[in-house]
Amino acid sequence: MKSKHTCFWTWIAMVLILGATAGTPARASDTVVIGGTGMGLALAEKITELVASEGAEFNYEVLPSIGSSGGLRALGDGAVDLAISGRRLKQNEEAAHLTDRACLVTPLLFASERSTPGGISTENLPAIYSDASRTWQDGTPLKVILRARSGSEMPYLASKVPGLKEAFEDAYTRPGIAIGVTDQVNAEMATIIEGSFAIVTLLQIKSEKLRLNALTLDGVEPSAQAAANGTYPFPIKVCFVSGPNEDPGVIAFLDSLRSERGREIVRELGAVLVE
Repeated sequence: MKSKHTCFWTWIAMVLILGATAGTPARASDTVVIGGTGMGLALAEKITELVASEGAEFNYEVLPSIGSSGGLRALGDGAVDLAISGRRLKQNEEAAHLTDRACLVTPLLFASERSTPGGISTENLPAIYSDASRTWQDGTPLKVILRARSGSEMPYLASKVPGLKEAFEDAYTRPGIAIGVTDQVNAEMATIIEGSFAIVTLLQIKSEKLRLNALTLDGVEPSAQAAANGTYPFPIKVCFVSGPNEDPGVIAFLDSLRSERGREIVRELGAVLVE
């Protein structure tokens, strides 16, 4: 059986391969390690601070992004204590007794570095991704940023919009197309590329204080409430997942997340906690 130390460094190697921050220190035996999709990392940091402010003495470490699948595999392997996932658990993960313990909903939206990007319609999305010569209203070239094929965002959107899957495939074949391999890389590209058009969550924009502006979709402003009540068409669920044996620090984290102040923090960061 692998030790937690061995498993942890296996997953740190994955983080480095994916281009995440190097030099992450080895975990202490009493440290609660949290890892998974990048969109939830800043929120996790906020909740660990809330736990500390309430007087609980637990050590937490939030890893750089290793993605939903990476976080869930690390949880099953004992390398992390709590995973953050932006997709549904698979059958084999449920069979391994991984469980969604707290979930929130946030809009999956389209954003740009432009100060007033305006709005788009759902029916025009395929054309935006298939037309390499598309421009913004002032003539600035529109630069789409794709997500990695291994991510959950693009398959999710493709399942919702007819023709979008084929448009994504067209875009992938375009020479020099930008691809955000992690949530953080995607956000950085969207911030620095003039005329960017990126897929990102409101949770990440607010929690990381990104210099990005959301486009309206079919005239609807992407908000936590609009995602929760179905007004905004692309709500995405982000869940904190635990294994069969929960560390007291994991329980304290989840209790703080579900507390009145925890729910306020979630709302302030563009999401709504759901039961």
